[in-house]
Amino acid sequence: MTSRRENAFIKRMLKESAEARRILSEIEEASTDAQWTAPPRKRFPLFIAAGAALLIIAGAGYFLYSYYGRAPVQWNTIKVASGQHQSVELADSTLVQLNAATTFRYPSHFAGNYREVYLDGEAFFNVAASPKRPFIVHTTRADIKVLGTRFNVRTYDSSFSAALVSGAVMIITPGGQVVKLQPGYMASLNTSSQQLLIASFSSDTLLTWKNGIHRFEKKTLKEVCSMAERVYGIRILVERNAPDTLHYSGVIDRRQPIETLMEDLACSAGEDYYFDREGRLHIK
Repeated sequence: MTSRRENAFIKRMLKESAEARRILSEIEEASTDAQWTAPPRKRFPLFIAAGAALLIIAGAGYFLYSYYGRAPVQWNTIKVASGQHQSVELADSTLVQLNAATTFRYPSHFAGNYREVYLDGEAFFNVAASPKRPFIVHTTRADIKVLGTRFNVRTYDSSFSAALVSGAVMIITPGGQVVKLQPGYMASLNTSSQQLLIASFSSDTLLTWKNGIHRFEKKTLKEVCSMAERVYGIRILVERNAPDTLHYSGVIDRRQPIETLMEDLACSAGEDYYFDREGRLHIK
């Protein structure tokens, strides 16, 4: 007995695939011959049934391959708000963790020779291995081409960086620069020269955002505020001119209130702050 869903699937398979219809016809002939010629105590009807089952599975596989190979690709877009995180599993079992203030565009299934997605923001990718189908992350500043690997991409504002945890990636800039990273190294785009700079990195510093901990080193007040806006989803207004020569280092822990960060800044550089009636934070 088959369910209504199974019956619908079989009908669709037979309609779409001539190969499936041929296989079913052979199965029916084999079953008819078995009914009329099989001796009562022979075991070959079981063998025929097993073979028929294998043929059905093969036909279903052929149908699914041909059906999804021709099916139109539908694109999905995820927009992660400030103060939020989100994860998504792609059709090829690739896992993507999205940071706050990130837009991610991906297809319902991967067709053709490449697996392509688009990123604006920050994400950590755990790419399912598929040697014959490279995985490509498109950003406004550069493209990252991989096979099966784990890496982080950050593209906030005009910045770009890619850090490789395992495997291998190739980064291609619009200007034609091509860089191949090794595990433990990251490439950052110099906004002045538009060249990729290679340096080692620590996972304890760069990847802790996945656990809600954002570390910053030698950042300007503007950069720290931009990071805090993404983490907490709050508008921050700086009411004084902070020199770019003044740098800050510290931690933003999204599990702690933003006042904790402000108190740390006040202790280190004498920054004062207040909230207005609309919930915006002012630094004076």
